[in-house]
Amino acid sequence: MDTNKKTKTKQEPVMAEETPSPITLVRDLQSGKISASSLSTEARQVCVEYLGNEGYSVGEIAEVLKISIRTIHRDRDQIKAAHAVGFTPDIAEQQVGQLVQHADQAVQRLRRIAREKDCPHAARVEAVRGTWTVVKELTELLQHLGYLPTAAHQIRADLTHHIDEPPSFDQMQMEVARLELLIEQGDKTDEKTMHIFTELKTTLKQFAMSTQIKQLTAALDKGGDRDADRK
Repeated sequence: MDTNKKTKTKQEPVMAEETPSPITLVRDLQSGKISASSLSTEARQVCVEYLGNEGYSVGEIAEVLKISIRTIHRDRDQIKAAHAVGFTPDIAEQQVGQLVQHADQAVQRLRRIAREKDCPHAARVEAVRGTWTVVKELTELLQHLGYLPTAAHQIRADLTHHIDEPPSFDQMQMEVARLELLIEQGDKTDEKTMHIFTELKTTLKQFAMSTQIKQLTAALDKGGDRDADRK
């Protein structure tokens, strides 16, 4: 028994070192050199993952490995579970770092293509355009993830900064006048827009009247105080 245990212990590293790569396993399966039934579950799932990454459909994988579609679905579910990533605070930063690195590598490859002497003019143009696309899409993605500012952020910042500074009556009156000019210059103005604008002008007039009433009341109160002081 001790001898057998020692033998198994010695064989394990050898088997690990001689484990074929996924592409070798697939080729041996296709050639009939080995059968799918002789594969361990781990080795079969390695083949399933490899073929899936190569663009094979579930049916095609089942045909290559000569196993049922149900087994393929079960293997794929287990592969997804094995690759599942739990939430950690730094996972986003790590992923963004990889995205930036891959984008930089793509840009460098495209620039290298564009610098090649034998590169056709059309291919050089496409390489330059591809460089711009990579940078543009990376920027948009980083903006979406909150790593870069956007115009919307700037507008919200401005609104937050001026939240305690309401526009004056003169500013509102000028804005209404500008809107009225735009409406007059426009070819078509729907009924809903005109209704909103009419209400806006009415509100502005009421605001002006309210302001004037307050000013007049304050002036009268001030005058009454003076009369009282004289008496």
